[in-house]
Amino acid sequence: MADTTDGTLTSRVYGEDRSTRGQVTLALGRRPGADLPELRYLECATVPAVLKGLGRGGIDLCI
Repeated sequence: MADTTDGTLTSRVYGEDRSTRGQVTLALGRRPGADLPELRYLECATVPAVLKGLGRGGIDLCI
């Protein structure tokens, strides 16, 4: 799990279509549950970008 000392979880949202990624982030919102920290979204449209980002670490949720 990524470092959440600032109270934020990092989510990688993958999808080729920008509007689909936007719908996912809109549906989840900044705080999907009262008992969860805020989510920070990192969007990407290609598999290489997903793999590169995951390889760096710091991702709590990948969609």
